[in-house]
This record gives sequence, structure tokens and C-alpha cells, in this order.
Amino acid sequence: MWPRGKHCLGTEPRQSLTELAERVGLSLSPCHSRGRAQEDAGVIHGYRAQMSEPAVGLNSGPGRGASFQDRTYT
Repeated sequence: MWPRGKHCLGTEPRQSLTELAERVGLSLSPCHSRGRAQEDAGVIHGYRAQMSEPAVGLNSGPGRGASFQDRTYT
């Protein structure tokens, strides 16, 4: 991955692609192409959201109802 992109993704992973392009000094199209190439090469292998089980109405622990399974979507 290009060095500035790696640093910017690591420090602010929720930013938009437009924001990332501005931070690394590229226009949107080359930034998108480089990101897609990193996904295709397996450098970026997925995205995930971490949710609080109690916040969505689930209780964690044995015998206390359902719980989330760790899943990665690409």
C-alpha cells in the first residue's frame, strides 16, 4: 500500500474515500483504484463493524440469549 494511504487508513478508518484522497494528495479516481488494487491483492481483506451486544438488545454469557458470531464481509 502506498505509505500515506496506510497511515491515513490506520488513524481514521471510517473516513470517506473522498476524505482519504484529499489526505493523501490524490484525486478520487486514482485513490479508488489503489484501494481496489489493495483489496484484490489481499492487503485489505475485509471490513467489519463491532457492535455492543447489550446496545442492540442481546445479553452475552452462557444461558443469557443469543450472541453475535465473528463474521468478516468482503
